Amino acid sequence: MSEIDDLYAVRVVTRDANEHVRTVRFYESLLGCAPFRQFGDDRSMHQAAFFALGDIQLIVTREDEPTPEAAIRQGPVWLCFKTADPDEALAAANRRGAALDTEPVTTSFGSRAFFSNDPAGLAVYVGTGWD
Repeated sequence: MSEIDDLYAVRVVTRDANEHVRTVRFYESLLGCAPFRQFGDDRSMHQAAFFALGDIQLIVTREDEPTPEAAIRQGPVWLCFKTADPDEALAAANRRGAALDTEPVTTSFGSRAFFSNDPAGLAVYVGTGWD
């Protein structure tokens, strides 16, 4: 049995306020709905818009300052997996041979998580989520 419950979200990271606004508008148009939750504004260092896509969330974020998760990010797209216990999920993955050189942290969203990249460079979040 996996320590990871499910694919929780796909996160798209934007780099500045204008790109963030354009990206949120793009997904509003594409999906035909507004975000169910947003925080921050163009004066904030962090902004986020959350879209519901069935059981998965699409999250468009903007980060202008270093955060615990920024140290891992290598690209604009993340796969986000939900687990109740990131410490155990990390230990189990390493026991199975993942060889992840990371530690769980408290994120800027208030979740407990660890971050890594897959061999192709895709950013991976495994944590408690941010409901």
